[in-house]
Formats: sequence, structure tokens, C-alpha cells
Amino acid sequence: MTPEILYALRDPAGVPTHPWLFLILGALTLALHLAAVHVMLGTGALTLRGAYSQSAHWRRLAAHMLTTSKIAVSVAIVIGVAPLLFVQVVYDPFWYTSNVLSGWWVIGFILILIAAYIAWLKPLAMRLLTLGGVLSVVLGALWMLTLPEKMAWFALSPWSMLALAALLITVAVPLLLGARIDRGVWGYVTFGVGAVALIVVCAVREVLRYVTLVGSHGYDALDYTVHMDWYSLLLFLLTFAALGGVTLGYMLTVAWQAGQSTGRYSPSPAVSRLGNLSIGLLGIWILAYFGIGFYVWAS
Repeated sequence: MTPEILYALRDPAGVPTHPWLFLILGALTLALHLAAVHVMLGTGALTLRGAYSQSAHWRRLAAHMLTTSKIAVSVAIVIGVAPLLFVQVVYDPFWYTSNVLSGWWVIGFILILIAAYIAWLKPLAMRLLTLGGVLSVVLGALWMLTLPEKMAWFALSPWSMLALAALLITVAVPLLLGARIDRGVWGYVTFGVGAVALIVVCAVREVLRYVTLVGSHGYDALDYTVHMDWYSLLLFLLTFAALGGVTLGYMLTVAWQAGQSTGRYSPSPAVSRLGNLSIGLLGIWILAYFGIGFYVWAS
């Protein structure tokens, strides 16, 4: 492949901000997408396991996991659009081939990072986490063996070691926490470490793609023509950080507190205010989005 083809396919209008931001956001949103995919696969498997079991514990678990799996599917689909768009902005049509060739490896790279746990489920979750971690390392090693000669340097590079360390830490943290994993805020630690590990893996994958294109094919995505568009950039960042952060924080807080409560769960006034805030921010976002659109259309 020659870089002239990719340069010729670039949008003559350029990009609205520096390409490095799109590379970072692409890796970050891909990690969020993969987290939802892993939750979907894990809860789906637990649902199927419980549906064919005579155990009351398994059947009760399956009922809860079915709901979680359906939500995870929706989240995975919605968030999955973002990384594809970011890659398309920087690499244009090249992203089709890239994702077809390597996407299934990435999706299968970490099978299980996070699993739920109450008193009966905790031992099961620990076994699944350990198995998933070992399987992730094995799949990663197999993927390294399939790399072409120009990319073989990546197998033993510091980048690969960083991704391996992130995966091993994800598996080790629940073991180190022991009984504390089911006490208060400690339960969030596993989720946080798993999320960071996903971001590291996605970032390392992006490094491999960028270095390969620059070194082997002479195409540098960072020299894309930039025409700053502050409105669209700020709108996205505020949507992602403010609206997305508040809404996700509310959902995680409710899910965690409900799991730690016995009997009927009622959110505290602070949690209720957080939920109202997320609804209010969504309303403001809708008004701003259509307001600017009508303003541009009218002018």
C-alpha cells in the first residue's frame, strides 16, 4: 500500500481539531464499548447457565442477568458508533479494512473482566475472572503470532508489556482485596481497574496502527489539515463529560446501592437529585442542539 492513496482519500475540508484528540477519543470510546460488550457476553452466559439449572440461586441470578444483558446490548451499540466515527475521521476509508482484519481479535481479547458478586456468587465470579484473565493472555499471545513481519516488533515491545501488566493487575486486584471486595466502595475498585485495563489495551492497539502506518507505509494521520470548529468540539466534550458522566454516575450508584440493600431499595435524596440533574442536563442538551440548528437554518 502506498500513502498517496490514503492522502488522496482525505477530506479536503480537513478536520475540526487536531487529529491527536481523535486518536485519544477513539481509544477511550472503544474501551467503553468493549466494557459494555464484555458485560453483555458475561451476563448473557450467566443467563443461559441459570435458565437450564434447577438451582434456585442460579435461576434467580439468570432473571437479574437477563435485564442487565439487555441494557448492556443497548449501551454497546450506542457507544460502539463513536470509535468507528473517530477512526473514520482520521484514517478515512482505511478503517473498514482495519476493523475487519483485527476487530474480532480485539473483541475477544478480554472475555471476562468484571462479574457481579452477592455471598453465593462471589466464588463463581472469582473463578470466571481468573479464567478470563488467563484466556485473555493466551488469546493475546496467539494474536502476536499472527502479526506480519513488519509488525513483529510489537510482540515484545514495552507497549505489549504494558497491556499484559494491565490485564494481570485486573486479575490480581480481586485476589488481593479478598473479603473487602464486597464491602462498600471497595466493590468499585475491580470495575475501575478493569476499565483502566481496557483503555490501556485499546490505546496500545492504536499505537500499533499508527506506528505501522507511519513506519511501513509513510502515512501520518497527525498531519491532517485542521480547521478548528470550537462549537462542535465543546458540544461533544460537554456531552461526553457532563451529561454522560452524571448519567452514568447515577446509574452506577443506583445499581451498586440496590445490590447492597436488603428488601425494597429507595434511593437517598442525594441520589434522587443526581437523577433529576441527569434528566435536566439532557433537556438542556436537546434545547441547545435544536436551538443552534434552527438558528443556523434561519440565518
